[in-house]
Order: sequence, then structure tokens, then C-alpha cells
Amino acid sequence: MKKTLLETYALAVCFASMICISISSGVILYDVVEINYPEVTIESYMLDMSFPPPPPMMMHNSGSETASAVNVDALPPEVLNPAPPTVWGGKLFTDQVVTELSEQEISDRKQKRIEKVLKNEQNDAKRSLIRVFIILLVSCVVFLIHWRLAKRCSEG
Repeated sequence: MKKTLLETYALAVCFASMICISISSGVILYDVVEINYPEVTIESYMLDMSFPPPPPMMMHNSGSETASAVNVDALPPEVLNPAPPTVWGGKLFTDQVVTELSEQEISDRKQKRIEKVLKNEQNDAKRSLIRVFIILLVSCVVFLIHWRLAKRCSEG
């Protein structure tokens, strides 16, 4: 049962293709679950985010662990006290806007944000599914070509 170099190569490629097929199959199963049940696969912090989101510099106050990563004292005053962001001439997430919203409006906005996050999760899974199907298709073709090559080498 002497193996030729060509047969060894073909079987090694078949082995590598089987690894790709196995991994692709697992990713496909996860993507199918993610498309059908995005609330199960989404990171919990995406659903638990506060509304409205805090300004970026609130995360770097002196009492937090992240403050050690940023030297707040060395930052210029315009960074420490930024002007409120504006969108098309209106203010975005200022205290003034939040206090004017009713509890029902805040709840509706939270629900819309959660629906958008879940829809984004589904869209990401669909894109991943397409990529993995391409990888699976290529791996199967490579496997079949090299399997036939290995069989031909072992027979003749």
C-alpha cells in the first residue's frame, strides 16, 4: 500500500476541505438560529442600553475604572465640556429634550431602538450566511475534485 506524493497531497487537501466544511456547517446553524431568534443570540448589553445614551465623557469620570486609561486633567476644556451635538439644526439627547418626553414616548423610543437592533442582528446573520455558503460551496468542490484524484491514484 505505497502512497504516491500526489495521493498524499490529494488526501491532505480533502482533510483540509472537511475541516472547512465542518466549521461552515456550524456557522450556518448559528446563522439560522440568529436569523430566526435574534433576541437569543444578541449580546445582552445591546438590549439593556439606557435611553438616551450617556455622553462619551461621562464614562471617563474620576471615580470609574476607565478613568485610569484617560488622563482627564490633561484634556482641553472643550473636550471636558463639549457643546451638545446637533442634528439638522436641532439638539440631540440634551437634558432639555429628555425632560420634555413623556414616559410613553420614552418607552416607544426604547421599543423602536430594540426592534432596530434586532433587525440589524438578523441582517448581519443573513450576510454571514451568504459568505459561509460560498465558503461551503468552494470547499465541497475542492473536496470532490481531490477525492476523485486520490481514488484514481490509489487504483492505478
